[in-house]
Amino acid sequence: MKKSISFITRLDKKLQVSALYAKVNLEGELPHFHLSIETTPSAFFLMEKYSWFNLHPKSRGIGHQHINRYRAVILDLRLNTEVLELVKEELKKDMEWMQYLQEQPENSPLLQTENWITWQIRQILPTINAQGQSVDIENKYPTLWAESEPNFSDKSLSQQLETLLQLVKWDFKKEEKENTFLIDYYGEKGAWQCRIAADNLQNICQFVSVLPVKVPQERHFDMIEQLTRINQEATLAHFSFNTHTHEVVCKSAESFKNGEKLSETRFMTLAENNTEIMDKYIETLLKISNMEVREGFKGFRKKVVF
Repeated sequence: MKKSISFITRLDKKLQVSALYAKVNLEGELPHFHLSIETTPSAFFLMEKYSWFNLHPKSRGIGHQHINRYRAVILDLRLNTEVLELVKEELKKDMEWMQYLQEQPENSPLLQTENWITWQIRQILPTINAQGQSVDIENKYPTLWAESEPNFSDKSLSQQLETLLQLVKWDFKKEEKENTFLIDYYGEKGAWQCRIAADNLQNICQFVSVLPVKVPQERHFDMIEQLTRINQEATLAHFSFNTHTHEVVCKSAESFKNGEKLSETRFMTLAENNTEIMDKYIETLLKISNMEVREGFKGFRKKVVF
């Protein structure tokens, strides 16, 4: 039986959905809280636009052409592992899980869309079988989150990072001495290289986008002036300019304390925030460097040639 549940989005707005199924398993190495919800196509596209339930084009790999605009959309979700750890003491076996969600206060972490991961999208669509009869079939679209959370016990931050890069199937080049991984990124307005580094001593993961050109000496002052203005606007990343190497970089970092592990959600959020900010300003920065914009393609490319 469907149950109506109100989630709270990152915009602090209520999002009403129909819950179809919920299951919790607190035993074993990979405890989980799974939830299936149903929504309208228009609401689904809104979720995608704002990345609610961590539903992002870069994560799910399917386009609007796969979604029927006249049939309900089902999202299979799982609760972020870190959030599950926070609330699992409250969870008891044999609870009626959908009712439990309904009874939660608005500020409950269980009702925040950002704490849930969409691992699969489904639609039940009509089709004609071999006998010429109209039947319903279920189309499934797994996302990058479809695979199980990796087991990060006793792994250093750099080892966790390498495991995650393999999990999301990005091609990368590893610099062994510095625990740094290099990938190519293709945005809407340009293309550039990214450096992803893990500091095992300070437990910090850093994501850095590098402007693909060096800034000429005569444009140094203009670049410094522009980056000062940008840094006043950009809150999720910081631009810096090395006047000796003539290099401009956009940096974002995430700190992991008290035994915290690097999860898919935190890593992808770090990567997406950084690259979206670089993509927003790359045209301006290239023009200051007297360079033409290099045409790119949106997303982290699976195959990278170095």
